[in-house]
Amino acid sequence: MLSGITSSIGMLRIHVSVLEENFWFSRSKASGLVVIISTVIGFPLALSYNSINLNISSIPLFDIFDTLISEFGLTISATLFIIVILWFMNRKKLWNRLTCIVKLLFQHGYLKW
Repeated sequence: MLSGITSSIGMLRIHVSVLEENFWFSRSKASGLVVIISTVIGFPLALSYNSINLNISSIPLFDIFDTLISEFGLTISATLFIIVILWFMNRKKLWNRLTCIVKLLFQHGYLKW
């Protein structure tokens, strides 16, 4: 149980840091906001396999969200991540980092001609 709590805190910390650094929230306000949003989203999903039995067309709500995230969410988020990196990052700096990584991969034998 303790490991689950510490892992949850670690996952929430990422979102709290974004709110602190980019939107100048205090740590307590950012933590509260992240917990409230997570609870609002997660509570109905947790009730899918409960006595309340939240279903859409006899499919539990949790299963619908699980399918959407696993089949579409990861692909969409990766695509958005690439677009944001290419849009906002300095192209010369990006090219230098990519070429540096490729050189290291060649030097250590992970890539070969």
